[in-house]
Amino acid sequence: MKTKTAFVLTRCLYFLVTLTVTIAVLPPSVVCQTSRSHNVTVTVNKVTVIAVNPPAINLDIPSGPTAVVIAGVDQMTVTDQTTTLLWGTNSASTKITISSTTLATPLFSLQAVALSPSTGSPQTVTLSTGDQDFITNMLPSSGSVSVRYTGIALASAGEGTDTYTVTFSIIGI
Repeated sequence: MKTKTAFVLTRCLYFLVTLTVTIAVLPPSVVCQTSRSHNVTVTVNKVTVIAVNPPAINLDIPSGPTAVVIAGVDQMTVTDQTTTLLWGTNSASTKITISSTTLATPLFSLQAVALSPSTGSPQTVTLSTGDQDFITNMLPSSGSVSVRYTGIALASAGEGTDTYTVTFSIIGI
């Protein structure tokens, strides 16, 4: 029994000495610290988002509520400004362009203009293929703007329908 007790006491003593040596060797920051700090890095890469609502609009001449048809005048127009363009970008020196897929020989013209954008300079654009500047000199921001479309038809062009697929893009300059 003495051997067993001596063995247990030796083991306990060995454990206490090892614990004491371990504590003595550890730096003070590990032993008695009640809080620790670490670094957290947040990285923001380029963000560019754009949305347009509603998904489709119709401009009707002469029955639209904003249609302008005057006897003796060849040009007829109709406007709509229910479209909202929303964007967000954290990049400096950006612009929004507009383009459209049009018919090879459209009967009618379509113009677009941004009404009082929260940033940048609006341009009046007659839609055609290829990117055209729509809002230039933009700052990093998020915002929205109403878009006014004007359909322009000449009475001499006759009746018909042109469908434009309009695309807005945010482009770095």
